[in-house]
Amino acid sequence: MRSSTRPVPMTLDALRDSQRQLWRQKCTICGAEPGASANERQLRARVRELEWRVKELEAQLAAANRS
Repeated sequence: MRSSTRPVPMTLDALRDSQRQLWRQKCTICGAEPGASANERQLRARVRELEWRVKELEAQLAAANRS
């Protein structure tokens, strides 16, 4: 049976903090500098792109709620 409560969305700040913690763990495990790999730079760029998209969607949702 499904729960009637909806999951609470995570804020962008909470997502960023979670991401930083994961990067620190990864760097501690492998001994690399944070952000040293091209893959991590691509991931950071993707995160910025997704953050921008979330902001756009939030603006659309706010506009729809005002209507």
